[in-house]
Amino acid sequence: MNYLSEKHKQLSESQQSGLMLWFGGLTMDKKAVAIGLSLTVGIGSAAMAWQGTSSDRIYFCIKTPLKTLVCQDKDNRPFRMTPFYWEQWQLEGMPRQVVRNPAMGVNGLVKATNPYKPFRGAIR
Repeated sequence: MNYLSEKHKQLSESQQSGLMLWFGGLTMDKKAVAIGLSLTVGIGSAAMAWQGTSSDRIYFCIKTPLKTLVCQDKDNRPFRMTPFYWEQWQLEGMPRQVVRNPAMGVNGLVKATNPYKPFRGAIR
């Protein structure tokens, strides 16, 4: 960069971070490698943040008067919620007809497949 004076150069450099000063001193091919590497890390982080579930789920069923278990709604989606909301529901008075789904995980609990999902999403 062309500076107006030495004082202008000092002022301009004092307003930049050390990282930007270091990056500005790199040759063009090293800058391209650094940009490509950061893009690769960003795309990889986005891919890891996209897949899996970030929280545990409790799958449950509802006992009908005929003693059968209904574990899905009319659109074939399973009844499920996070352990936090399950505990809240228990404290507020969960009906006795609601039971954990014995066919899903251990006592209806399915662990998260990607518990670091929010962290990986923030990296990108």
